[in-house]
Amino acid sequence: MKKLVVMILVLAMMINTMACAGQTTETAVGAPDTQNEGEEEAEPEAASEEETKRIYFINSIRAMDYFVYIEAGAKRMAEKMGYEMVCVDANGDTTKQSDFISQAVVEGYDAILVGGDATLIPAVEEANAAGIPVLNYDSPIGAEAAGLVASDNMMMGKQAGEYAVELLKEKYDGEVKGRVIYINFPIASMQDRCAGFVEAFAEYPDVVLEEQVPQAQFVDECSILMENVLTANAEGTLDIVFGSNSGAALGAIAAAGSSGRTDVMMVGIDDEDGQLNALKDSESPYYMTVAQDPITIGELSIEAIGWIFAGEEVGNVTVDARVVTKDNVKEFVANEQQRKDDIAPYK
Repeated sequence: MKKLVVMILVLAMMINTMACAGQTTETAVGAPDTQNEGEEEAEPEAASEEETKRIYFINSIRAMDYFVYIEAGAKRMAEKMGYEMVCVDANGDTTKQSDFISQAVVEGYDAILVGGDATLIPAVEEANAAGIPVLNYDSPIGAEAAGLVASDNMMMGKQAGEYAVELLKEKYDGEVKGRVIYINFPIASMQDRCAGFVEAFAEYPDVVLEEQVPQAQFVDECSILMENVLTANAEGTLDIVFGSNSGAALGAIAAAGSSGRTDVMMVGIDDEDGQLNALKDSESPYYMTVAQDPITIGELSIEAIGWIFAGEEVGNVTVDARVVTKDNVKEFVANEQQRKDDIAPYK
C-alpha cells in the first residue's frame, strides 16, 4: 500500500513539472520566466509593443551600385533604429517585385520598402488591405504607397539637358542646334528624367530630339542599341546622347569606345565607377553626370518608416542630386570615397 501511495505522489510531481514547463514555453516572448505567488501576470499588450519591427526591403537591381548603396544605407539606419530587415533582389523584374510584396504580406512583416512603378499598384493594394504600409523609394509607384523617398527625377533630367544646351552653344559658337538622342525606358524614373531633359530644349526649335528605347535598361542592351545608332549615323551627324540611368550612360560610353567615336558628346545620370572614370578621362566623350545620393535615400527611407510606425504621414521626401563634370570629378570622388568606406560593412 505504501508503495502505491509513493508511486502516486511521484506521478503527481511529474505531471506538475510538465505543466510548469509548458507554461514557461508559452510565455517566453516578452514575459518573465518565473512569477512569484500573488503577483499579477504581465499584460500581453505590453509584451507585443516591445517586439522588434520587421521591414522587408526589395532591392530593385542589386547589380547596380546605386541600389547597393541604397540598401546599405537602409541597413545601417535599420540597425541604428533597432529594426529587423530582410533584403531581397528583384534584379529589374517588376513581376518579382510584386511577388516579393505578396510574400511579405503572407509572412506578416510590419512594413515593406520597394522601388518601382504603377505596375506594382495591385500588390501595394494587397499590402494595404493587410494593414502593412508600403514605402516607395527611388521611382514612384503612385498614391497607393505610403510615401516616396527619391531624387527629383524631372529636375535631374533638366539639369542634364541644360548642360547639353551649353555643350551645343560651345560647339556652334553660341547657337543651339543639332541632333540629340535620349535613351529612355518604360519605368517611371527614366521617363521623368527624359521628360525633364526634353523640357530643357523647349526654347530651341533648331534642335532635333530623338528617343531611343533599348530592349532592357542594362549596360549590354544599351550598348547594342547605341552601336546600331552610331553605325546608322555617320560622324558629324549626331551631337548629343543622354543616358537616363547608369545602364544607358555606360552602354553609350561603351558603344562610343568600341566604335572609336569621339564626336558625339554624352551626358547622363548616376555615378557608377565607369561613369566617373570616363569623366576623369580627358579623351572620353562623356562630359557630365547627375549623381544621386543613394546612401541618404536608404537612410531616409528607414527614418520615414519610423514616422509611419509613429502614425505620421510621409508624403514625398526629396533628396538632392549633384552635377559632376570633368572639372569637379576628382573632388567629388574624394568626398564620396570616405562615405563609401564608412558604409562598406553594410554592403
